[in-house]
Amino acid sequence: MEEKTRGCLKQTAIGCVVLIVLAIVFPIVFGVMMMSPFNRAIESRNAIEQRFGPQEAFVPPPAGAPAPDRIEAFLDVRRTLAVTCADFSQMEEQVRKLEAFDDQDEVSRIDVVTQTLSTTRSMMGMGPLIGNFYETRNQSLLDAEMGLGEYT
Repeated sequence: MEEKTRGCLKQTAIGCVVLIVLAIVFPIVFGVMMMSPFNRAIESRNAIEQRFGPQEAFVPPPAGAPAPDRIEAFLDVRRTLAVTCADFSQMEEQVRKLEAFDDQDEVSRIDVVTQTLSTTRSMMGMGPLIGNFYETRNQSLLDAEMGLGEYT
């Protein structure tokens, strides 16, 4: 009997240690995954500001209209962001599907739970998606030789 109790206590202790380790490791790994795109976006923004100055320092051309090559550069940057914008649209669609349940008189609980989980999963990716958007935009600006002020 005493041997069974020791075995049970040992298994319980191992289970508790595993849970504690997961409770510490998971948030750290998740935080690093969330912050990585933001850190890269900050680095590329610093590179933009070093090369072209801060956003508010931009002075438009005296004629008022940008040159055709600058408009084309702007459009190139916008094209590179189209994929990321499509991802944002998919997330918005998830939220709209969830909101659509408000307009229905009878709603299946399974459908609500399924849509809620799907929307939650999408929203968990929102942070990295925003960071990725800024990182992509900043790199595209560097490639186009365009500062944030000119882009804005």
